[in-house]
Amino acid sequence: MCKQVTNPADTSFEISFTFPPDGIKTGSFTTDDGNAVSYSHNGICVNCAWKVAYNLNGAITNIIVTDYDVTTKTIKGTFSGTTINGQNALVPIKNGRFKAVIE
Repeated sequence: MCKQVTNPADTSFEISFTFPPDGIKTGSFTTDDGNAVSYSHNGICVNCAWKVAYNLNGAITNIIVTDYDVTTKTIKGTFSGTTINGQNALVPIKNGRFKAVIE
């Protein structure tokens, strides 16, 4: 969670969220519930200190898990809302989609 890319040419966008104690489920999650979005560009993590940044600036990202395949451990969904940029200002996130394998 909140990894910084080491190659200046790379860009990463991480989404972290906490599932209920009974396991991974589809549904809506928000960053103000212990979930996070971090963005790294040109070797610098823009908002890796997300707990501090989100608390200070009120950024909230809505994460919707639309599908989870137990067999392949593949999760899919969408995200939108706001995040923090390099100047600690709120910026919009629109029409984001994700697909990942849970490790």
